[in-house]
Amino acid sequence: MKNLTNAFLLFWIPLVLPAQNLVLNPGFETVAGESAAACRFTSKAELFNQSLPGWNTFLNLTPDLITYEEGLADCPFPAPQGGRRMAGVIHYYPAAESGWPADYHEFIQGSLSEPLQAGKEYELSFWLNRQEAAPRRHLDRYLIGRPRFLTLPVAASNFGILFLTQAARPGEDFSNSIRMFNYRPHVNIDTIVGAQAGQWVNIRLTFRAPNAARYFVIGNFFPDAAAAVTEAERPEAIDPLFTKLARVAYYCIDDIYIGAPRPALEEALQKEGRYTFQSVTFATGSDELLPPSFPELDALAAYLEAHPAAKALIAGHTDAVGDEAANLALSERRARAVGGYLAQKGIGAARLSFRGFGESQPIAPNDTPDGRQQNRRVECVLE
Repeated sequence: MKNLTNAFLLFWIPLVLPAQNLVLNPGFETVAGESAAACRFTSKAELFNQSLPGWNTFLNLTPDLITYEEGLADCPFPAPQGGRRMAGVIHYYPAAESGWPADYHEFIQGSLSEPLQAGKEYELSFWLNRQEAAPRRHLDRYLIGRPRFLTLPVAASNFGILFLTQAARPGEDFSNSIRMFNYRPHVNIDTIVGAQAGQWVNIRLTFRAPNAARYFVIGNFFPDAAAAVTEAERPEAIDPLFTKLARVAYYCIDDIYIGAPRPALEEALQKEGRYTFQSVTFATGSDELLPPSFPELDALAAYLEAHPAAKALIAGHTDAVGDEAANLALSERRARAVGGYLAQKGIGAARLSFRGFGESQPIAPNDTPDGRQQNRRVECVLE
């Protein structure tokens, strides 16, 4: 088992995308049949299992397959880290506050395209976004007729990953199996994640495969009494209709990567002279940079400051959806938006150039959501 502390928690770490991701349906984009209505919770385990190829949950658990729709009023979820979909889980909900027999934790099981090689080093990366509106809405919906709960959102520790050579059955009471068989994750994050709600946080680490796993389970394998949590903000006045206070940690999960270790920005530029941004994102259909882009662009600005002779071409790319000419124009505007940000950070205009390639240079097939997501990218190429 590998316990990880603040020393490894790397927020907003830039990565290079072309390495093979072994996770099937890593961004939850591929769905079977009609997906659930936008910005809705998933009410049954069977709906999650039937809708999401490559993934399943377990008996009596209801993690959410979330389809996001921009501009939808009163949506309790954030825009996904990438694409249109993500998963959502209740990660911390103590039995002492719920009144249930045990702590309530939701688990999701993913599949790999090929088994890991025992003893080989791999990279694990995923994105988390802690939510406050979602757990309040969740309890309001599912506790009708029961004692009224006042949900107190918190952030918590103990995101764990268990690697399995055989899949855990969807009909298994996985929470009970943890207690009976003392399952412990092979990788566990024992520090608080997402202390500030509403921000996508990247968790990235390397590990040695404990076995020839084809499956992995993500969730909280430890009792809530032992967890590290943030202080709950208790309201000054409590409505008398609410009879119980309940601390709950709810997280959205997106873009899970398990595969060969990928180099960081500086290493990629020094070795290959090229770097593909992971977290540079834009408002839909526009060249407006979104806040998750800034830390990664700051890292590039710092690199260019440290290497004053270096010049950079910023290249924009799109998928093949829509009009080809419009995609070409959009890709150049986005490349220029990145250059504009770097200029604001003090990088001279003479050191920067821009080019949009539109849909002409795909790095993945455009016939799948995950492939199209990889093709929508911005790159830095040293000249």
